[in-house]
Amino acid sequence: MQERMDRLEALVSQYQAQTASSAAGNTVVRDEEMANAPVRTTKATSTPADAADNRKRGAPDSPKATGTIPKRPATTRNVEIARKSDRKAESRTEPAKEREEKPPKIPPVVLRKANNWTHVSRLLLSKKAQWSKAKLTLDGVVIHPVSADDHRLITRTLEADKQEYHTYSLQEEKTLRVVVRGIPTGIAEEEVKSDLQAQGFTVLVVHRMVSRKTKEALPLVLVQVPRAQTKVLEVRRCCALVVRVEKQRQQAGVNQCHRCQRFGHGQSKCTAQHKCVKCGASHATATCQRPRKEPASCANCGGSHPASYRGCEKFPKLVKKTTAAPARNPAPQTIRGNAQVTPGRSFAAAAASPTKASPTTTTTTSNIDISGMLSVMAQFQEMLQKVAKVMPLLQNL
Repeated sequence: MQERMDRLEALVSQYQAQTASSAAGNTVVRDEEMANAPVRTTKATSTPADAADNRKRGAPDSPKATGTIPKRPATTRNVEIARKSDRKAESRTEPAKEREEKPPKIPPVVLRKANNWTHVSRLLLSKKAQWSKAKLTLDGVVIHPVSADDHRLITRTLEADKQEYHTYSLQEEKTLRVVVRGIPTGIAEEEVKSDLQAQGFTVLVVHRMVSRKTKEALPLVLVQVPRAQTKVLEVRRCCALVVRVEKQRQQAGVNQCHRCQRFGHGQSKCTAQHKCVKCGASHATATCQRPRKEPASCANCGGSHPASYRGCEKFPKLVKKTTAAPARNPAPQTIRGNAQVTPGRSFAAAAASPTKASPTTTTTTSNIDISGMLSVMAQFQEMLQKVAKVMPLLQNL
């Protein structure tokens, strides 16, 4: 027995020795593999205690501070993605640049007397004025200048040659029109102008507004300033009064020139012959001597009405674009009743002809069994009588 125990202990010690030697060999192999393996930098994970120790020793908190993390190499796919993003960015910026660099539209110049075009065209060519095209219309010859300088040169040449024309303001020549509310009618226009100039505004035009119906002066003053001076809308005091300044409301409809009484332009850029709005004669409306009792005469159609009459046959008619919108709620369809099947008749014929409504039948309720109700009431009465007899006995208890 003792021999068996000794042999068992020897086997155990031998097994332990072999296990220790194999573990040592594996450790050496691992060390050699790690020594031969390439260095891989991984993102270190540190605890708050480790970070505090690093700060005490002056060491960085993470490997990023040491610069040991290599940059990701640029692959072909990354380069292609970067190029595509650059192309998309360029395509987005190019239309914006085109919109910014788009030149403003140059308004046309309309020569009223088309028969003078030969003389006028030669005169403009001698002045080296350029235009893209010239076209004959009902109003005259429409000239399209190439640039703003050509527009100014053409208008100056026509005005110097005393030609009748009308045009429109250039973009840089347009003004800001505002209405000053709260100016009494007794205050002159010059006082309003001088007060606004003292506040630092360049006042171009000041005009007292009047009522269209009664022709009486209103406590409103129309003021024109350069387009860039938008701070005029913030003015709250004028002529030692509290006022309100707002943009002039645009009139709905077509513009009418108060000089020649034609439509589609204003009098500020028109040099055509004067036409009276009352009598249609060749003079300004303010100098008309015709009495009110006499009928008016239209300068456009010759009818017995003022030239500003909207019912005139020459007045431009505004045509609204109307599109047939689909009905949101379709009309309810009548549902026909169930038709009886007739042998030898097709479904199309039955659907085409309306079916006659079947006569409604009213059902009457059956008569109430009065005798049954009376018997129930008698039984209920007997029960009440029995309860009445029992109640005194219960009270005595």
